[in-house]
Amino acid sequence: MPRVVIISPMPQCSGNTSTAQRLAEHFMRNNIDCCLMTPTDFVSDGGCSVESLNKTIRSKSVDGLILLHAVKSGICLSCRCVVPCKLLVKFGIVFGGTDLNEHGNNEAKLVTLRSVIKLSTFCVAFTEDLRNIALNIVPDVNVLVQPQAVGYDLFEVRCEKGGVDSGPVVFVLPCNIRPVKNPLFLVEKFWEWGVGGEGGDVRKDVRLLILGDVLDDDFAVEFLAKLEEMKEKYGTRRVNNSPSDKQTNLETCFAVVNCSFSEGMASSVLEGMMMGLPVLAADIPGNRAVITHNIDGCLFSTPDQFISQATKLINNGEFRTKITSAAKSKISTNHDPYKEAEFYVNLVTK
Repeated sequence: MPRVVIISPMPQCSGNTSTAQRLAEHFMRNNIDCCLMTPTDFVSDGGCSVESLNKTIRSKSVDGLILLHAVKSGICLSCRCVVPCKLLVKFGIVFGGTDLNEHGNNEAKLVTLRSVIKLSTFCVAFTEDLRNIALNIVPDVNVLVQPQAVGYDLFEVRCEKGGVDSGPVVFVLPCNIRPVKNPLFLVEKFWEWGVGGEGGDVRKDVRLLILGDVLDDDFAVEFLAKLEEMKEKYGTRRVNNSPSDKQTNLETCFAVVNCSFSEGMASSVLEGMMMGLPVLAADIPGNRAVITHNIDGCLFSTPDQFISQATKLINNGEFRTKITSAAKSKISTNHDPYKEAEFYVNLVTK
């Protein structure tokens, strides 16, 4: 049986983790043994990460590697030896999004990014926009486009979501706490909306649950301070942060929100659409690749636009049904895990 190792950063509730686990399942379902590992398994202060990686390749009889996130996983290919070590197997890259959108603008990280791309056998981007960014960094590299899929369980269950119930209207923003996810973008406006009933919404009990773990300690200080400031100002808590299980919270919420400055292709957006939930997302290339505004989701550029669209989704059941039905149909067609599996299996076996 062929054996593949996927190396990926895997913090809880992250898109990289969802992608890595789904790709591993693709391989296992198709009789390809797969092992998930993280960059920290190979990178140490004193040793050579390539040598450490080669030891794993030998001990596990690995036939190929996939690096998910070209910078965070690409550091495994850095060698400090006098005589540079050579990796024993070929590898491919699956761009996460942040590696190209954010790290591509950082000179130090760009060195790693460019080097890893040049050494790779293939690269996979979720969108044409990401492919073009990669080609601007390293022209003539082999970059294939394959959209993200949803997981098998979600795809096969085809769960249905009802309308607005009598309880709180909960919007879930699944994102780990770091600047690129922009979790503070809606906080103040959301609090004002919940307290004052902006937009003509007669329902006052609207809440925002920001779902994720702290990945940037400095930013977390600012983030938590803002939540406390709003609580003191308005005397009630309309916005909460929780590291709880994403799937459980999505199943019980009214809508899914994405506020990111940049995305590759957000798993939470795809999952929300497949679950029959309205999705409201920042108007950025990664989200525009999935959502057509007012057809299968809502895009916003300002907090006021978000409030207007959220209010319409709450009050207009016909609009909400139209959006969610179109979204589920699109995800079923364009983000099928069986098609994604065929793509990756062909890549590693040809």
